[in-house]
Amino acid sequence: RARTIRVPVHVGDQQQRVRRHALRFHQRTGRQPTPAELAAETGLDETRLRAVLALPAEPVSLDTPLPDADTGLVDLIEDQSSASPFERLADTRMRECVTSLLRSVTPAEADVLRRRFGLGGTEPDTYDAIAKDAGMSRERVRQIEKRALAALRTIAEAEDAHSFLDA
Repeated sequence: RARTIRVPVHVGDQQQRVRRHALRFHQRTGRQPTPAELAAETGLDETRLRAVLALPAEPVSLDTPLPDADTGLVDLIEDQSSASPFERLADTRMRECVTSLLRSVTPAEADVLRRRFGLGGTEPDTYDAIAKDAGMSRERVRQIEKRALAALRTIAEAEDAHSFLDA
């Protein structure tokens, strides 16, 4: 009979040999063998024996319900492609913080910062692209960016001082 998940032939043979020797030992002595006894019977070292014993006889469906639970194994597997609730919360808080900070600078400064750093889900723009769209020089865009960042630094330092004084 074909298995759902293929294992190397030698591993399947080892599994059968271990099961066969365990059954014979149990029939002979009336108890289950210890790993050391089973290793001696099969000729496998204990490390390899434990690895063979750890393999399931048959694969288990991810939809199999867990004992004493309303969920299946599939519910325990983390979805690597989606953000965790913590990451989503951190992203939301960061967006709110950035939006609040951008309200503290002039609209022109906020626009330059949004475009330069790709805020709001857009790709970052170069000084040249912003200058061309705004009808100003590349140097003027750089100056606006510098002034806006200085203003934001001042606000951040004031917030740090304020939180220090409140503590």
